[in-house]
Amino acid sequence: MINSNDREIELAKIQDMINNYLESFSDGSVGELRDGSHSFNELYDHRCVLTALAFNILPYSWKSLHHEDGSMFDGMFIVGTVLPSGMITYHYDIEYWDLFKVTVLDHAPTFDGHTPNDVVNRIKDFIKVSNGIRVNTNSMINMTDIYNKEIVPLIKKP
Repeated sequence: MINSNDREIELAKIQDMINNYLESFSDGSVGELRDGSHSFNELYDHRCVLTALAFNILPYSWKSLHHEDGSMFDGMFIVGTVLPSGMITYHYDIEYWDLFKVTVLDHAPTFDGHTPNDVVNRIKDFIKVSNGIRVNTNSMINMTDIYNKEIVPLIKKP
C-alpha cells in the first residue's frame, strides 16, 4: 500500500509530466485534447453556455471588461452573480460577451477572495436552499444585501 507522502510525490511527478507535455502545445491546440468524450474546447463551450443560462436567469448578475483595479486578461472579460453565500465569478473569452444578457459594469466589484472550490460550494449551497425554486424569500434577502453593498454602487446612474 502506498503511503500518502509517496502518493503526493507520484502525483507531483505526473503533474510535471503533464505540464511538460502541455508546453509543447504553444499553438493553442491543447484545447483539442480529449477526455475520451469531449475536447477541452467543447467542455469550455458547455461551461460558458451553461453559465450564461444561469446568470441570465439570476437577478443580480453582471459582466465587465475590467477587474476592480482596471486590469483584465488579454481577450477576456469577467462575469459574476450574487448568491446567498457570496459572489461567484468566471472569466471568459470576449467572443462570449453577447451570450450574457446581464448588467454591464465599468469594473468588477471587489474580489472577495473566493476560490474555484468556494464557487462550487456556493452553487451547491444555493441549490440546497432554493429547494428547486429559482429564488426564495430566504435566499433573496442575502442576495439583495450583497447586491446593494457590492453592485449597486458600481452601476452608472443616469
